[in-house]
Amino acid sequence: RDQFSSIQGQALVRIFPNLTRIQVSPDTAQVGPGKTQQFTAVGYDTAGTEVDVFTKWMATGGTIAQTGVFTAGSDTGFYRVTAEDT
Repeated sequence: RDQFSSIQGQALVRIFPNLTRIQVSPDTAQVGPGKTQQFTAVGYDTAGTEVDVFTKWMATGGTIAQTGVFTAGSDTGFYRVTAEDT
């Protein structure tokens, strides 16, 4: 290397708007034991504008894939599906 050359690196930075709420759809569902239900999540900022959400899904009473597909367990009852921004 001579004294006039430089070595550089770069990174891309994305600044996200403030996420104020996540809406999960459907907000209620009836699913039989072992059956599946697709859920989706939409994020909104302080102005009510839709924004990207990088969803982490969690569920009780069954399992949920990170694609939002819930598979009910064998026990009947009321359970919760939750979407969280990661």
